[in-house]
Amino acid sequence: MRRNIFSDNSSQVSIFVYTESFLDEEPSFLYFNNARKLDGIQIYYMPVLDNQNRQLPIVTGAYRSWCQEGRTFTAIEFPQYSGIVNAHYPANSDRTDYDNNKLAEEKILQDESFSNLYDYVVCSDKWCQTHRNFRSVISFSECKEVLRLFLIMKKRFTLCEHFSCDETMYYVYHHKNLFDEFQNFWSACVASGYISDWANALDNRLLLLSMCIDNAKIEAYKTQNNATAMQLKYHISYLLLLITGTFDNLAWLVNNLYNLGMEEKERTKIDLLKKEFRQKIEKKSFRIHEILVKNDFINRVEAIRELRDRIVHRDFINTIFSRRADGSNQNYLWVDRTVSDKLKKAGFPTKGFILKISDETSIDILMLIDFLQNTTIQMVNELLKIVSDEIYDSRHQYTIWKLLDFPTQPYVL
Repeated sequence: MRRNIFSDNSSQVSIFVYTESFLDEEPSFLYFNNARKLDGIQIYYMPVLDNQNRQLPIVTGAYRSWCQEGRTFTAIEFPQYSGIVNAHYPANSDRTDYDNNKLAEEKILQDESFSNLYDYVVCSDKWCQTHRNFRSVISFSECKEVLRLFLIMKKRFTLCEHFSCDETMYYVYHHKNLFDEFQNFWSACVASGYISDWANALDNRLLLLSMCIDNAKIEAYKTQNNATAMQLKYHISYLLLLITGTFDNLAWLVNNLYNLGMEEKERTKIDLLKKEFRQKIEKKSFRIHEILVKNDFINRVEAIRELRDRIVHRDFINTIFSRRADGSNQNYLWVDRTVSDKLKKAGFPTKGFILKISDETSIDILMLIDFLQNTTIQMVNELLKIVSDEIYDSRHQYTIWKLLDFPTQPYVL
């Protein structure tokens, strides 16, 4: 990677697509072709070495090689752009054009070419799963998130070509896009003619949660200094409070909709993990009870609550950054042994634990945010799907982008 688009005052982001990795995933080209229509995003496509007369819905660059002073230079040229991508290596008369092009391709994937044309090289998720240690490469999934976050950071809420909205409308869409079962639940509430305070509270929490996740990720992508460290602590702390508040909100919603009979004076027992709460819901909904007693569910809630309790009641969180072997920076969060043990038990990826010193362990912040996001989305969607089915006995599905009267489904989110 040539620069940190989140730390630098970049006005645009340039993506170099390793076309060959997407040959079996041609629908992905539609994403790139749509993304390039948005202000601030440039997309370039690497030539395909073994094209076999394949017709692609894109225009790739073209290789050109020449020898100079005992070295072979290979460039990728783009007729519609002024920039080129160069790679060079010792000349060898036995090499064919194909060999030279293959060497240039490897140089680019290893971040050993020279160009100011692109910020990231993007490969398909499938390719990235089987190829490791390519320093300049990011996966298709990460690319989509990077582009989305870049536009948000620049306050460019352009959802599709010729259609923009403000930040409020963006997150009204985004949080109901993430929590799609909440959108179905909300539609059922509207159809019933009554939106409870608990449903409204959950709506607000999930909207703020989606905003907080994005802000935390943007800071986590930046090169850390005193300002970004402060922002990371702020957003991660708030994120944990919103998530644990969401767990409590769900418990109150279930208690009231299923008439469990637990009142204000018993509010400490209105908890997804409390024995009394589970005993009562078991008589009303076997499906919800089945979720609440699963070890996977319990372990994830306990790990997140442990992180939250550390911030609220004990010492605070600390962040550090480290420079990787490839020259890029990565931000980490220090956690104590109790938190790290509970995170492991909850299924936090092993590769997310970076360095252990005494009773503390550093963990990858971006991986932690993804873990928190995925965990919350799964829990909310699982529980609300059951509530919509059992309480409202119907599915009132209104696709959110159609409900908001967008001209077409947003294609960068």
